[in-house]
Amino acid sequence: MNQALITAAPALLDAAGGIYGAIEAFDTRWKTRSYEAAQAKLAGQCILPDGLVAPKDGDIQLGVELKAKLRKSDCGYSPVNRYKAFKLELPQRMQLQFTIKPAIITTFTSFQIEVLDLDNTSHMFLGWQDWGVLQKVNYKTADLPAGVYIVRVSNGVQDIFASFKLRVDVIGQAEPVSAELQGQ
Repeated sequence: MNQALITAAPALLDAAGGIYGAIEAFDTRWKTRSYEAAQAKLAGQCILPDGLVAPKDGDIQLGVELKAKLRKSDCGYSPVNRYKAFKLELPQRMQLQFTIKPAIITTFTSFQIEVLDLDNTSHMFLGWQDWGVLQKVNYKTADLPAGVYIVRVSNGVQDIFASFKLRVDVIGQAEPVSAELQGQ
């Protein structure tokens, strides 16, 4: 009996791999179909006429933790790169700290933050590469001039529908750039 199992082991492993592959392919197709259906319902809510990403998910209040969840009905081209878009308005130049973490401790994923102005210029990016192994909280500082910004939060590398907490704190008033330095 043992010899028969040993002899049949390679064939059994091949069959198990084929079954696993079929299940994985079915799961991928199901996720893609359900994501595409959810995206169809958005009907252009994600992009403004000039190509900018709309801050459709609300406003960021400085010093207040915001909790949200990436869902199938969020903007993006695939389940991997969907995002939430928030509006951040600054009355003057400020030094800010952007902090992001999973809302549920057992979530094993990472998030990315990008801060864009209304000209679609990136002012800060915090990517999954900045997260350490099993690091649950990440932050990055940015010096931003007065203006309106779009803060995009997206998945790092996985297509998990995960909840996150985002907080933007003022850590100082940035020094205005003098006229002499601006001319250089």
